[in-house]
Amino acid sequence: MKLYYSSKAVQSLHHIYAFLNQKSNRAAVIMHNEILDEIDKLLLFPQMGSIESELKNETWEYRSLIVNRIYKVIYRIEKQKIYIVNIWDCRRNPLKLRRDFLK
Repeated sequence: MKLYYSSKAVQSLHHIYAFLNQKSNRAAVIMHNEILDEIDKLLLFPQMGSIESELKNETWEYRSLIVNRIYKVIYRIEKQKIYIVNIWDCRRNPLKLRRDFLK
């Protein structure tokens, strides 16, 4: 298995880091590393995330992995590839997930 990150996922990770870094550099680094560590676990257990209900009717089957009860890593599996599509803040309105996803 190999991981691939979409530009949206990379941008989301940078936004999370920048937001947390305004208050605490240490907190930003810890959360950044925690998100990446959880994503790395997908290499061993790619189907560990649950099927994302908000994206059920899309072409691909999307899964999500919750990190620290705050962030949701949205990904899909294709053959031996894991595509990290986005990292979503779960404190946002869940109805916006689908709308933002379709942009």
